[in-house]
Amino acid sequence: MTRKGWIAALMLVFTTSAYCQQTEYYHEPDLLYKNGLELFTKEKYSAAREVFDEYLKKEDISETYRMNALYYQSICAYELFHPDAGNLLNTFLDENPESVKSGIAHFYLARLDYREKKYRNAIPHFEKTDIYYLNNDEIAEYYFKMGYCYFSKQDFEKASKSFNEITGVESKYQTAAQYYYAHIAYSNNNLNTALSSFQKLNASETFGAIVPYYIIQIYFQQGKYDDLITYAAPLVEKGEVENLRDITRLTAEACYRKSDYKRAINFFDKYRAASPSMSREDYYSIGFASYKNGDYSAAIENLQKVVNTEDSISQNAYYHLALSFLKKGDKQSARNSFQFASKTEYNTELTERSLFNYAKLSYELNFQPVAVNALRDYIKKYPSSSAIDEANELLAGLYLTTRNYKDAFALLENIKNRSGSAKQAYQKVAYYRGVEFFSDGDRDKAINMFEKAIVNDVDQTLRAQAMYWKAEALYAQNKYDAAIKQYRIYIFNPGSINTSMYSLANYNMGYCYFKLGNYDESQTWFRKYIKNKEDSEKDKYDDANIRTGDCLYALRRFDQAQDFYTDAVANRAASADYALFQKGVIQGLQNNMAGKEQTMQTLLASYQKSKYRADALFESGKAAMSTGNNEKAIGFFNQLNKDYPNSSYNSKALLNTALIHFNSKEDEEALTAYKKVITKYPGTNEASEALTGVRNIYVSNGNPDDYFAYLKTVPNASVSTGTQDSITYESAEQRYLKGSFDEAAADFKKYLDQFPNGAFRMNAVFYKSECDFRNKKYDDALAGYSEIVDASKNIYTEKSLAKAGAIEFYKKNYENAIKHYRKLEETADMLDNILAAQTGLMRSYQLTGQNDQAILYAQKLLANEKVEKEIAVEAHLIIGRASIESNDLTAAQKEMTIVSKTNGVIAAEARYSLALIQYKLQNYKSSKDKCFEVINAVPSYDYWIGKSFILLADNYVALGDTFQAKHTLKSIVENYEKNPSDVDDIKTIASDKLQALLDKEKQGVLLKEEEEMNNLSDDKNNQ
Repeated sequence: MTRKGWIAALMLVFTTSAYCQQTEYYHEPDLLYKNGLELFTKEKYSAAREVFDEYLKKEDISETYRMNALYYQSICAYELFHPDAGNLLNTFLDENPESVKSGIAHFYLARLDYREKKYRNAIPHFEKTDIYYLNNDEIAEYYFKMGYCYFSKQDFEKASKSFNEITGVESKYQTAAQYYYAHIAYSNNNLNTALSSFQKLNASETFGAIVPYYIIQIYFQQGKYDDLITYAAPLVEKGEVENLRDITRLTAEACYRKSDYKRAINFFDKYRAASPSMSREDYYSIGFASYKNGDYSAAIENLQKVVNTEDSISQNAYYHLALSFLKKGDKQSARNSFQFASKTEYNTELTERSLFNYAKLSYELNFQPVAVNALRDYIKKYPSSSAIDEANELLAGLYLTTRNYKDAFALLENIKNRSGSAKQAYQKVAYYRGVEFFSDGDRDKAINMFEKAIVNDVDQTLRAQAMYWKAEALYAQNKYDAAIKQYRIYIFNPGSINTSMYSLANYNMGYCYFKLGNYDESQTWFRKYIKNKEDSEKDKYDDANIRTGDCLYALRRFDQAQDFYTDAVANRAASADYALFQKGVIQGLQNNMAGKEQTMQTLLASYQKSKYRADALFESGKAAMSTGNNEKAIGFFNQLNKDYPNSSYNSKALLNTALIHFNSKEDEEALTAYKKVITKYPGTNEASEALTGVRNIYVSNGNPDDYFAYLKTVPNASVSTGTQDSITYESAEQRYLKGSFDEAAADFKKYLDQFPNGAFRMNAVFYKSECDFRNKKYDDALAGYSEIVDASKNIYTEKSLAKAGAIEFYKKNYENAIKHYRKLEETADMLDNILAAQTGLMRSYQLTGQNDQAILYAQKLLANEKVEKEIAVEAHLIIGRASIESNDLTAAQKEMTIVSKTNGVIAAEARYSLALIQYKLQNYKSSKDKCFEVINAVPSYDYWIGKSFILLADNYVALGDTFQAKHTLKSIVENYEKNPSDVDDIKTIASDKLQALLDKEKQGVLLKEEEEMNNLSDDKNNQ
């Protein structure tokens, strides 16, 4: 039964009922209800609503009539678009859930929600609608609108079923239902169903302009490229269709898939002309089609726009970019593109081809270390490749010439059965890798490498050199016995005699024995070195002369020692002042006091800046004192105290002055001098001797009470608890001398706690600090060294200043380190300590950014002939660094050029700095070349290679080659592995620079698009 039939039947029932009631009695509200119903059936909804509104206000009405009136009232509200229609319908349903009218009420609520685009709200009402009471038009409306509601919430299965109910039924919803049904079938990949449905809509006025796009897409997805081109080409030419731009692109892509590249480019050009922007896929297709058509410039231009994302498209683009660059003769760019194509595995065949071509081009372009790595990877990954023989041949040639010793060694180490050429290469690589480790201060690794070079004895000269440097490394580790053994092996090895270090080994042997205190053996080896003067370096020859004298002096062979010291003075050795001083000391030991005094005076007159002037004044005083010339002796001692108030000899000079007065029976003067020693130098041996002198004077003068009274004023003289004091100290000292540093530290602490003012306090504080330093208890050691430093100068002052400075430097308290090092420089008597102070100052000033001071101390070190070679190179490096920071590029270039000619990590930094200097001077091509020199020449130092690659990218940007810049930076981001020792985060820097380039490039594209849109708008306005 239709809805209208149902309503008529109901009305008949209601009318009959009302009539029956009227026959009994007249009831006015029922007549009012009847009038409303008649108006409703005549679709006079406004008047009907007014009647039903009035009726529902009545009190005495039947519940059945009330329910019906409420229903008709809500339907009128719906038909009249009244805002309360929804509330009225919901009220009816809430009050009458079991009513037969509820199924229709839900339909009206669904229509109302649909009208208001509340599709999700409409669905439950559609689902509760009873379509038995709907007419045909309403049924069509029901299925379409319910289907559309499901469609809006993407419930395509239910939507499709609803639309399918009316696709074959003629109604005003039929065409739309066909479209949505086809669309859902397309979305669900039911392409045949979708195609059939869309084809029925070709003639539709509403959808006829839209469906070609779907039909073309379906042809494309089905791979029916011929059908697509036949169908789409006329539409593109005609140009009167929806989605023309996309249809043009699909037509171009179809031609591309058919390998009709010429026609594909034609359609892509049309698509480009109609599009404000292109996708990566579009650029790739155009680029590949251009490559296939032999237009390599166009291929490069388009393919370069594809490679910003890592995927299979990028890999293919990189590969064909590389081939296009090769066709254009640009091997460098081709190499970079092959590299990136080889980094991904989307197409393994392309990965293999790209890796081999990358390796081969690296070899051809002289990127030797990179070629080694690439070939190694290739051989490992593709051992069965058809190109494996060529790869092995290339690699064999490379690792004989490469300087990438780190990677070359790793490669050769993994070859179990080495050929003759591989063994030769292995020995060479192991030796030079050892030299690198030695230069970088890693002696253990250096020794390991030298041993491998010794065992693999293909080249006897190289084997001998490895023997020598192994001995050098052992010496640098203070392993003198082991070094002696190794030097002997080297010296008595037949292959060593022709090496340049052969004579020098004698000199080094001399030092090994010298360090061990075996002076007889030491002088023998020094004299062997001196004997071959023509093979000696002057500074080492002079030093060997002096050290021979020192050995003979220690052996008390004074006449012979004096001869060597005399030769050193005559040869004007760098340490001639020391030799002259030692000569004078020997004269004193031989009781030639006049000669001693004369020699010391010669030193004072000839060497105004000598560090031995204080020593010479003291020894002159002692010589005069020995000959009974007390007045002259006191004069020397007074001059010493005046000219060198911080000298360690002052306490001894003052003590000797007191002794002269005492021996001359000048008790008051002696007593004054003794007390001055005690006051100025408490806790020293001199203070103890002076206290004995005071005691002797008081006792000899019969004033013991005065002595005891004085003794109470001396903190360190708490009576000769004496024996216990000295025994406790000596016990700790013996442990120290035996090398039991943990126990010795505890004993010294016990002594200091038990005798806080003990006679040996300074000794105990110093040796406890030495123990703490050895045990790496740096804070405890620093506290002890500081106490010694703050006291009057004593025999421990220099060592304490040096150690305190070293600890503060280690803890990165550079300003504190500077204070200690400055004081050490001002007060040190020993040349080694002066050099240590100046080195510490140079480093500390550089690390605190005080470049002028850093340069000053670097120049001081370079001016000293005794400075070690390694420190001299570091001084040049620090001057270079400071000059770069202050933009004195001329000075920086001079210094870095010197350092670049050395070995190790500092040479790598210097070569990078030379490239940086050229960049700062805007000599970008020169800087680029120098970057490649670093990359090729220092392959073992990844950090400086990484820095050089970043600088290389900066040069590319400056030269306008952003493509190469991007891919250089991308290479760093993908391949660089950070080391804990890195100062800068190379990968992050490269990533930030790459992102900045991409952002800049994107901004440029946006500006270009905006310009094109403005131009297009201007053209339309002009038309």
